[in-house]
Amino acid sequence: MSPGFVPYAILGVGRDYSFSSFHVSSNYNQQNNQLNFKANRLALSANIMTLVTQYGLIGYATGQLGLVSYRKDYTGSNPAFSCTEGLKNGGPDYRIGYGFEFFPFESLDFTLEGGYGRGA
Repeated sequence: MSPGFVPYAILGVGRDYSFSSFHVSSNYNQQNNQLNFKANRLALSANIMTLVTQYGLIGYATGQLGLVSYRKDYTGSNPAFSCTEGLKNGGPDYRIGYGFEFFPFESLDFTLEGGYGRGA
């Protein structure tokens, strides 16, 4: 009786890009205050399949290494928010993790992944 495991591992290499943006408005001294934050993240990603079964379950370890850039813009009179900065280099970014994918059908999968680091 077969245990259901496929006897090979798969290595996947790719790139990961994410963009995030948020906007905060407040009223301080009866003036409108606004803070806008935008961040871009670009990383190289590697996934190693550590568990591959014939029943559609895949387990994989993942690692990412990349860079982040961000921009903060503030307009208003609140001294606690006096942070107007142009485009800045956020420095190196990393993430390590482990995840599972389950394919109940060929064109549908469910993914659960956990990790450590600043990545998406």
